Amino acid sequence: MPEINEIKPEAREIPNETPEFVNEMIWEATDILKAIDFEDTEKPLYHYTPADAMKNIIENKQFYLTDVNFVNDLFETKHVTSLLAELLENPELLKDEDFDLKKSIMEIADKSQTRAFILSFSKHDDELSMWNYYTGKTGYSLEIDLEQFKKRLGIKEDYTNIWDNIKPADEKEKSDKKIQNKNFKLKNSLKDNPFAPVILGRIIYDKEQQKELLKKIIEFNKKWATEESQPYCEAFMPVIFSRITPFVKSDHFKVEDEVRLAIIVDEDKFDISDFMNFRSSNNMIVPYLILDLSTHLQYLIKRVTIGPPGNNNPDIEKGIKQFLKAKGYYSTSIKKSKIGLRSINY
Repeated sequence: MPEINEIKPEAREIPNETPEFVNEMIWEATDILKAIDFEDTEKPLYHYTPADAMKNIIENKQFYLTDVNFVNDLFETKHVTSLLAELLENPELLKDEDFDLKKSIMEIADKSQTRAFILSFSKHDDELSMWNYYTGKTGYSLEIDLEQFKKRLGIKEDYTNIWDNIKPADEKEKSDKKIQNKNFKLKNSLKDNPFAPVILGRIIYDKEQQKELLKKIIEFNKKWATEESQPYCEAFMPVIFSRITPFVKSDHFKVEDEVRLAIIVDEDKFDISDFMNFRSSNNMIVPYLILDLSTHLQYLIKRVTIGPPGNNNPDIEKGIKQFLKAKGYYSTSIKKSKIGLRSINY
């Protein structure tokens, strides 16, 4: 696997010695990021997929993480900046004389447009709109054991490590990072992923919740936009925006009740072109990363649900049984969707 090459030096001009107030900034930033926490790990999640994609997942023991700018929501990653612009005109938050602060916040948000690669799940295992939109004529829902998924992949929502992505690295840290990156692959564990954070979070659809979240970010910037803390504030803000942006969507999509795994890529630090793959989808060429789970996946997929109208065809169930057994998924059960849907050709 090619080395991930650092393409730019650390651009943030902050001192090597950390002042005490940075700890307070870390905890306030952590509190902001907790808004996207998905803590209900005892319940499974569901990945809807058409037949050919399901075959690839099971057979090759891998998931595709799609570039967030190529998913179904045309305005994905734009919701934060559009809502932020609206809030910045609110005189209760910022006065007219705070023009420079408004401009600064907006510029940081614009520059923080996220390069994220995502894997989407739903909290619902048998949702008609999900079958219609994501699986084609006959598709499947894969039930994922979320607790095992997080444990085996080393996913931990510890936002207090946000400072690790901001503080100046000494020469030893830079050297160690290069060594870690040399043979890096998205394989079986994400805990040593060098791109920046891996976040398993819930999508926020409610506009009022979105506003409250962005108000907290604005207040954070107002508080720390002092002469002493300004360089740190300017370093924190893009990191906060880059983590929040992939988890804010229009309420038009709320029926999906989505939880997503997101790898946030800091392209100022890493050139990931050697790690990207491309596929054709909906007349587009779509970039994606491969998450290889060759030693885990048979333990993570607890059940395969056959979607409508294929749930009425006994031969489909027979084929799935043989396929799962042949590929070593001995403990994965099969279920049929309860939705009765007639197959009609016009």
